[in-house]
Amino acid sequence: MAVGFLTAVSAAATIGGLTALLLRRRMGRLLIVVGAIVALLIFSSLFVAGATLPPIVYAIPVLPVASIALTLLPGTRRWARP
Repeated sequence: MAVGFLTAVSAAATIGGLTALLLRRRMGRLLIVVGAIVALLIFSSLFVAGATLPPIVYAIPVLPVASIALTLLPGTRRWARP
């Protein structure tokens, strides 16, 4: 139940951040980073729960980490400035 709620929060923050970033709002960068951090927390909760996962699942954190890295690039910072 809690993982489902956190997934909805992560998706809302990421989609809202993407929309705000495309509208060149500064808050969009923050929302994308928050959504990615929540996604990483969800992934780490699988290990706390002791789930056994197939090897391909270990590649999932690459996407949120890439989102954080691309959001924090200087070019993205310049784009978000009005």
